[in-house]
Amino acid sequence: MQGDLASGAIAFALNLIEHGNGPRRTRDNRSHLMDGRGYSAAIAKWRAALADNPLHAPRRVLVCVEASGLLPFDAGLAFEADAFERCLAHPQSIALRHVFMAECKIDNALIERDGTAFRPVNPMGKSTVQRLHNAMRAAADYLVESGVSADDVDGAMVAYGFRMGPFGGKGAKTQNDTIARRLVAALLVEGCACVAEKAVQRPSDIDALAVYGMSFPRRAGGPMRAMQSAGLIGVRKDLRVWGEDSAIWAAPDLLDHAIKDARGFDSLG
Repeated sequence: MQGDLASGAIAFALNLIEHGNGPRRTRDNRSHLMDGRGYSAAIAKWRAALADNPLHAPRRVLVCVEASGLLPFDAGLAFEADAFERCLAHPQSIALRHVFMAECKIDNALIERDGTAFRPVNPMGKSTVQRLHNAMRAAADYLVESGVSADDVDGAMVAYGFRMGPFGGKGAKTQNDTIARRLVAALLVEGCACVAEKAVQRPSDIDALAVYGMSFPRRAGGPMRAMQSAGLIGVRKDLRVWGEDSAIWAAPDLLDHAIKDARGFDSLG
């Protein structure tokens, strides 16, 4: 288009109106839904592809796409709005947003940007990550000494979302909430110690370091966020029991401070 942009846009719009070519509402265009069988086949293909995807939102999106071919337009909009609210309130959404904010707040002496991700910085970031690794390994060793197989420990943590388990294997990738809770709780205890000793500034620093330094699943938000989502009062109750057998799970004072505020660890920086 040549000449003044605004004048040209107005002229273009007036020409559309003059020839009866007004607004073309998407809701009135059903041409892309003419092939019902093809549409259903595409939905089935993507449902199969997402079968092992641990994320909540992609499957919710697929259900919305499927509903768009079955519901009246206004009902479809309401269905989509409900799906959005459910996704927003889901623990994974809260965790992912938490990690993003943790990235924004963490000191660059702990992590630095590496392309589209981050990596721990030597010595401060890497030494803290090593402490977390050591805490997880100590907890894993305790479980093995108590009769749990190393393969089961590795498999449980891979099922939880780690790329590999604390013993370096992938095990049978079998979900075991008891094992995962014990090991993540050990990370929380060590994370609290790092905050108390000022190795990091805030609990969310531990989450960012765990995500980028030890492949803690981003969708869980890091050990501090994950335990907060699980319920800090219940975690403290477990720690008081487990801590009687090993200092690995000694309930930290910082956890008590977090419990006193409705915002949990978020209130501590």
